Amino acid sequence: MVIFTLLLFAVVLTINGCKSDGDTPTGSAVESVCNAPYFEYKAGDCCLDKDANSVCDSDEDVVEETTTETTTEETTTETVTETPEEVEITVSDACSDTTYFECVASYVTKDEVFLKLKTRRDGFTHLKEISALGCEKKFADKEKSSQGYSVHSELVVSIPCQNNSPGEEVTDADYVLNYIFYPTSGIDSDTGEWDPAVQRFLQSSTGSLSATVRNEPKKIL
Repeated sequence: MVIFTLLLFAVVLTINGCKSDGDTPTGSAVESVCNAPYFEYKAGDCCLDKDANSVCDSDEDVVEETTTETTTEETTTETVTETPEEVEITVSDACSDTTYFECVASYVTKDEVFLKLKTRRDGFTHLKEISALGCEKKFADKEKSSQGYSVHSELVVSIPCQNNSPGEEVTDADYVLNYIFYPTSGIDSDTGEWDPAVQRFLQSSTGSLSATVRNEPKKIL
């Protein structure tokens, strides 16, 4: 009985030694349930393994999502309305006197030259022509000597002139007066005529004027 017991114990040890740990067979004896190109990454579960490196392709490829941000630049078009620039007056309007005329005021525009004059001599002045800034104005002849401008007479003369542009500076420009002067002492009180025996000649006087050329006329009072 002792010998039989030892033999039985030896048989049991031999059988246990032939089995591996665990109940599930492993190694080459295990047949995968996944068909190529799939790989059984755990018991009963398959994943795609195209390069057959026993690593799931989903674990190898990291897909980086790139978000492209499109910036739309808004262009605002502004409509610019041009406003006529006002002419800045930097030169005072001024004019100088002549021998026979006092220059009371002057004014220059893009279309005209205005002069306000006053006679200074005791007699009768017959204006023949006034010129300024390259422009001129002629006067009609008087019928009698006594019909000229008497002493202290005021007259406003407008000379058509388009030689200048608004804003242009005029400094010490000449203006020229051509006239015939008849002294009071030589006028016949009855006829109002000058003694024909004494000839009177055309005279000329020159003055100067300064101004800033304006766009619109100004009335000289």
